[in-house]
Amino acid sequence: MRKLITILLVLFSTVIFAQDDIYIPDRPGFTYNTHLVGLHQMDVEFGFGYSYLLGDRRFYNTTAIRYGAFKFLEFRYQMDFGNVTNDSNLNLSGIERATIGVKLPIYTNDKILSVAIVGSTYLPTLGYWATTEFAPSLTLALQKSFGKCLLLGNSGIMWDGIDPRGKGTASLALYYFPTKFGFFIETFCMYSNYSTSLNLFDFGMVYCVTDDLMLDLSAGMNYVDTWDDAFINCGLAWRIPNKNK
Repeated sequence: MRKLITILLVLFSTVIFAQDDIYIPDRPGFTYNTHLVGLHQMDVEFGFGYSYLLGDRRFYNTTAIRYGAFKFLEFRYQMDFGNVTNDSNLNLSGIERATIGVKLPIYTNDKILSVAIVGSTYLPTLGYWATTEFAPSLTLALQKSFGKCLLLGNSGIMWDGIDPRGKGTASLALYYFPTKFGFFIETFCMYSNYSTSLNLFDFGMVYCVTDDLMLDLSAGMNYVDTWDDAFINCGLAWRIPNKNK
């Protein structure tokens, strides 16, 4: 009986936490995955790109840090830098905004369905897109594997800190990893009942240099409103080795 109980406990913990050591960054797409960075692990994720969206020309850099404070929770911080110009003489440079957040897995078994909650908020008064209010968002993240394919889905709600009404978000991404090179396609939508929806389609590739270092390249466009809205982006994600683990 004791051996049976031990086997059941091992199987249970394997089902819940089997994927913890697999490093999956939140780059390069818009869709969150359900995995944590790992207990007492930290990663840094950099992105560099150019976009022409909604009339604004933007060169940008994103810097994100994730830290696995607990087996069931990671802390997240991101700061965006950029230069934005348009035909109306807008010219802004410097910090765009900063965001803090957490990721909490609810259930982890990619062969069945992994589920996680991602909560975040823009920090007020920091950056040229900043507001005087916190601007929170909450996202439900789903994940399922099919052999060498990985399907991610998100559904959430956000507030921009300005308009009293919130916006909804939804996205779906499919990754394919036949070798160390992986490919992905994704669709992302931000919608509300008072403004034009943002509908983006993007695609790209990921190269796994090591188990802890990944490079990416992607491009996308608005496929509903106007094909002139587009972006190109590249970056890297690095999980810093933890020698004490």
